[in-house]
Amino acid sequence: MLVTAAAGCRPSGREHRQRVVVIDRSPAPVDGPGTVEDDMRVSDGRPAQTVAGDAPQPRGATGLTLRDLLLASPRWVGTAIVTLLSVIVSVTLAFVAAGTLLPEPHYPVALSIAAVIPLLVATPISWFLIGLYHELDAARAEAQRTARTDLLTGALNRRRFVELAERELARATIDGTAVSLILLDIDNFKRINDRYGHRVGDDVLRHVAQACAATLRPGDHLARWGGEEFVALLPRVGLADAVNLANRLRLAVSDCTYLGLEEPISISASLGVSSTDLGTRALDRLTVLADHAMYEVKRQGKDGVRAAAAVAPGA
Repeated sequence: MLVTAAAGCRPSGREHRQRVVVIDRSPAPVDGPGTVEDDMRVSDGRPAQTVAGDAPQPRGATGLTLRDLLLASPRWVGTAIVTLLSVIVSVTLAFVAAGTLLPEPHYPVALSIAAVIPLLVATPISWFLIGLYHELDAARAEAQRTARTDLLTGALNRRRFVELAERELARATIDGTAVSLILLDIDNFKRINDRYGHRVGDDVLRHVAQACAATLRPGDHLARWGGEEFVALLPRVGLADAVNLANRLRLAVSDCTYLGLEEPISISASLGVSSTDLGTRALDRLTVLADHAMYEVKRQGKDGVRAAAAVAPGA
C-alpha cells in the first residue's frame, strides 16, 4: 500500500473489471526463460530499483566515515596516500636537519615539533580535500540522475527512456527475443486538475508512478512520456504476457485513491499494448501502435486494456 500525508493506494471498494480486448493477436509465447507470471514480484509498495531510475541516490558529504574513504574513488585514496607520504618525508627531513644543524640539548624538542606540525597541518587539509571530492562526485551523480529522471514522479524521463528502449530493441534483434511496450494514460486527468488544482494533479501523477513501478518487474523500464501519460518497456516479453501485465497495472492504478480532500478521488487509466510480435522493431512505430490502442480504450469507455493490431506487411 502506498501511503503519504495526502494520498495513497487502497482498495477502492468496487469490483475490478477484467476489460481486456485483443485484436489480431498472435499467440506467441514470451521469449526467454519464464513468463511475466513467473517473474512477477509481489508488490510491497516499493518501486524496483531498476524501474524508476537507473542510478542510486548519491550520499552527501555529511557524516563522512573511514568506511566511506576506503570505498571511495581512487583519487580520494590517492590524496590520502600522497598526504601521508608528504608527512613522512617532511618528518624524515626534519629529523635529519635537526640532527645535523641543532646542538644535542635541543634535539628532542626539535624532533617533537618536526613530527607534530606536519601531522596537524596535513591531516585536516587532506580530510578537507577528500570531503570536497566526495561532494563533487555526489553532485555529479545527482546531476546525472536529474538528467535521466522526471523530477515530479521519479520515473525515467522521455530522453532516457528512448535511449534504453533503442538499446533493448537492438539487443532483442540480435537475440531474436520479443520486446513489448505499454502506454498508460490517466483517465479524466484534466478534470482533476481543473477541479482540484495542479497540486492534487501532481500528487496523482506521483502515486500512479509509484503504483506502476511497484507492479513492474525488475529490469522493466518506466518513464513519464508526457503530461498524464506513462510508458513501460518490457524486455523479453511477448504480446500476450504484456497484455496480462498491462491489466495488472490497470488494477494497481485503480487501487490508488486520493485521500487529501473531503471526498476521495478514484483514479483509473486506459492502456494500449504493442510488441515486436506484431511485426515491427521500430520504437516510434511501437509507440504509435500502443497510442492508437490506448485511444480505442478511451473511445470505448476508458479504464481498460487493449492490444494493438498487427502491422500489415510492408507497413
